[in-house]
This record gives sequence, structure tokens and C-alpha cells, in this order.
Amino acid sequence: MHVRYLAQDIPKTPFRLIALHLNHNWRGREAEIEQENCERYCKEKNIEFYTETLPDGVPKTETAKRKKDMNFLKNALKNIMQTGSSLLIQNQIIRKLSYTVLQKARV
Repeated sequence: MHVRYLAQDIPKTPFRLIALHLNHNWRGREAEIEQENCERYCKEKNIEFYTETLPDGVPKTETAKRKKDMNFLKNALKNIMQTGSSLLIQNQIIRKLSYTVLQKARV
């Protein structure tokens, strides 16, 4: 979990850290446990946590995954921006999209 490294510097930073986690639901219980661990860690560290779980039946292809990743980020951005928050994304699954999302978050 990359948020672990960011969490070490939270008291020194002027922003709210919000961890994002998308459970693609491809690995069954293993994915649920991973999601629970992320949520527990964030709760212990007082990090806001936003998560979604994809429904069963989503095709297990890279194309479908990318599309769902983008929809997840749009939903996360919409929900987080409604609270007046800034958004910091540290997520390895969206390398190409990070710049675009961070630009929108600055608006």
C-alpha cells in the first residue's frame, strides 16, 4: 500500500490525504481481505478512505479494467470534490490518467 509512505508525512502537510481503492472483484475473498486491510489501515492512521467494488460479471480484460478504473476515478473525484476537498492521487493503476485527474482537482 503506497499510502503508507504518504501517511508518515501527514502532520507536516497542508492537505487532506484521501486513499482510493477499487476492488475489481476478480480474486474473490482475497480481494475482499485486501480491501478490508486498506480500510483498517486508513482508519488507524486517520486517513479518509474511498472505495468501490465492481459487480460480478465485469469482463476480466485489460480494456474493461481501464474503463472501470476511469469510471472509478470520476466517481471518486465527484464525491470528494462535493466535500470541498483537494484530491491527491497516489495510485499505480492510473499512471496515464493521474495528470488529468490532478489537473481537474486543482480547479
